[in-house]
Amino acid sequence: MKAYLGIGSNLGDRLGNIRTALSSLSSVDGFRVVEISPVYETPPLYRTDQEKFLNCVIEVETDFTPHKLLQLLKTHEVRSGRVQAQPRYSPRPLDLDILAYENLEIHHNMLQIPHPKLSERKFVLQPWADIAPDFEVPGSGRTVRELLLNCGDTSEITIVNTNHYLLIA
Repeated sequence: MKAYLGIGSNLGDRLGNIRTALSSLSSVDGFRVVEISPVYETPPLYRTDQEKFLNCVIEVETDFTPHKLLQLLKTHEVRSGRVQAQPRYSPRPLDLDILAYENLEIHHNMLQIPHPKLSERKFVLQPWADIAPDFEVPGSGRTVRELLLNCGDTSEITIVNTNHYLLIA
């Protein structure tokens, strides 16, 4: 099954954290990275009293169900040093989000697919548009490109790594 994941980091070696996550996830049976966006530096939203983030989006092929995929991602966040009990939007070495999973819509208290805030996040939409601009986001009736064009987030984001395929070296 095809899924799109957002990856972010704003603590420690941000690019190293992303590299480690990609390498670690790529070694999991039933999980294959198909495409990697460029990495962008972005200001924090919601809680602005913290360091800037590095963000990218990946397309994956996976044998995992959406709930099992979420468990895998949460396990990798904890391994990276993320503290789950922190207040929402706190600084973190690794943030892994399921943006979309095939054309599914899931509304569960532990899992929302597509990600409920993606349409307001330029830091997600720009890198996603770099790899899948014509993907129609389930339930929105819009492509990633259309959501980006209509996004109200005017944050300035900057490409920091265009050699994104070297992230899994």
